[in-house]
Amino acid sequence: MDKLRIARFFIRIGHRLGPWAQNLPAAFLSADELAALTQRYFERPHVVAAWIQNTSVKLAPAERLFLKKYALGRSRVLVLGAGAGREALALARRGMRVAAVEYSPCLAAWLRDKASGQGLRIDVRESDYLSVEWVQKDAFDLIFLGLNYGSIPSRPARVAFLKKTRAFLAPDGRVFLSFFC
Repeated sequence: MDKLRIARFFIRIGHRLGPWAQNLPAAFLSADELAALTQRYFERPHVVAAWIQNTSVKLAPAERLFLKKYALGRSRVLVLGAGAGREALALARRGMRVAAVEYSPCLAAWLRDKASGQGLRIDVRESDYLSVEWVQKDAFDLIFLGLNYGSIPSRPARVAFLKKTRAFLAPDGRVFLSFFC
């Protein structure tokens, strides 16, 4: 059985077992294989529909606590791996200036339309959040990286990603990082 078939298996059972199972392919796929698998996954209409449905979910308790503690007086937020925009929409509703990065063209387009329909301004960019190059140094007060951190394919890649992300933050900026282990 090839690696991509095994990865698809973990993604399928992840719907029953939870996101930790869906993140297992990151342990054995190369970055290119993982990107190809991710792209195919997010082209499926039922996957896009599930992410869109997820936007009705409010911020998680940990996210609300993070904002209560660290968002005072901060307004520039970057959401990496935005999906259909659960975090991005909620943050924009709080009056923050939000930039969102999403790999899936379908989800990025939906987020743009949803934000526009609600009168919210969100700068949505279609990109792999691991290769974001357009962000300026010290550009953001807060960075949100939801459950995507666990899908970064190796420890060296995660360390490189965190170093790169740190450069995007203002000197006293904060990162909200969540993942399954």
